[in-house]
Amino acid sequence: MKVIKKALKIVGIGFAALIVLVIAIGIFGGGSDSPRETSKQQTENSTTPETKETGGETDYAAMVQTGYLGEFTDASVKDILDMNFGVDGFKLDWICSDMDGKDFVAFYAYRSDETLKDGTTVLFQICSDKTFKVSGYAESGNEDFESAEIAGFLNNWYMNWYVKNKIGADAAEDEVMEKMQELIHDRFDKTAGSAALYGASKDYSGDRGNLCREIDNSEPMM
Repeated sequence: MKVIKKALKIVGIGFAALIVLVIAIGIFGGGSDSPRETSKQQTENSTTPETKETGGETDYAAMVQTGYLGEFTDASVKDILDMNFGVDGFKLDWICSDMDGKDFVAFYAYRSDETLKDGTTVLFQICSDKTFKVSGYAESGNEDFESAEIAGFLNNWYMNWYVKNKIGADAAEDEVMEKMQELIHDRFDKTAGSAALYGASKDYSGDRGNLCREIDNSEPMM
């Protein structure tokens, strides 16, 4: 098993209130090379795996990939990350390892001519055979991100996925904004901004809105 170097700072989950700002223009292709601002097709790395048992141990990478963040049960973790990072010229890697006796799954997105540490890393800590949380984040070696910032990234990545897959990348801008306002009113106004930092497998039968309490014994932060 490959080992994840301790390059990521483990982040705390409790944080001040998160205000979600929706900026949809990136999904229409503003000429940026950022993988979060493009709607190009996913790479060949986007094949969705199935969660499986190997030697009595859960395949945690598959559990995270096919699982859901917070209450976003219409898009798997892999769906969201592939849509935002699976672009031409980028590689996507998933690596399982352990640190200090805890299981982790790391997602890496980086340019083909660069190394893992040069791109974006999202670190998922496995909390049980069914649940996980986002415990680390880095961009180009920079780990100095607050939990609220990380939650904001995750929520915006979901919004990008929603625009492309639920509204349509070819929709007129006014239609997109109308549908996004509906999404914010129907979902984001009723869901804690921090909810996206927690996840569970696709077959999790518990209350997904209560994951922060179950995992960290903390209250959701709006």
